[in-house]
Amino acid sequence: MNQEKIWQHFQNEAPEVFQQADGRIRFLVRQLKRRTHFGAAVLNVGVGGGLFERLAIQQGMNIHSLDPDAGAIARLNANREMKQQAMVGCLESVPFPSATFDAVVVSEVLEHLSDGALDQALFEIDRVLGPRGLVVGTVPANENLEEQLTVCPCCGEKFHRWGHLQTFDDDRLRKVLSLQFRVQMIREKFFVPWSYVDWKGKTVCVVKNCLLRLGISWPGASLYFVAVKRLP
Repeated sequence: MNQEKIWQHFQNEAPEVFQQADGRIRFLVRQLKRRTHFGAAVLNVGVGGGLFERLAIQQGMNIHSLDPDAGAIARLNANREMKQQAMVGCLESVPFPSATFDAVVVSEVLEHLSDGALDQALFEIDRVLGPRGLVVGTVPANENLEEQLTVCPCCGEKFHRWGHLQTFDDDRLRKVLSLQFRVQMIREKFFVPWSYVDWKGKTVCVVKNCLLRLGISWPGASLYFVAVKRLP
């Protein structure tokens, strides 16, 4: 299963899928604004439709981006405010110098990596973060990977429809992150694409988030996390 083909399709032929990320991305930008200083150097991994970059620039962040899809990177760099700071590449080999960033954002990224690639990606995040740098992101919560399996009608290969290779609950995510970082927060949360749902959809998501606070979990939630680079 070729991950790059899946994301080339969504980013270039079906960008409307990223509307569902609206609430999640807006939440992450707000959190970064609270946790970093004005002008902070932030690396966003996996650009989607480019909403994160647009909002982060509006908040005064010095935003850089990384994505394996050259078309998505070219569209980002066409925005003069990006200052050509979007680069083609993968998280397992980040093409930026060590200690470059105040924060790295990996939202709906880690679940796409194999075990070996995940270990290398966390090492690379740690490398490019400066002292007390933050890694902030989300992964699907408690996902049953088999429920999203599909079959290629041409070759018969079975694969996850979104290209997910990992599943995380609170304990596993904490264990994985703790190999490189000091975990500050892991929280299960529903992210609402407020701009694209009606009042019924908004009400349902508010109720689900209230139930999460009571310890009642629902399918479709995400695990939001914040971790900090350890001091030498």
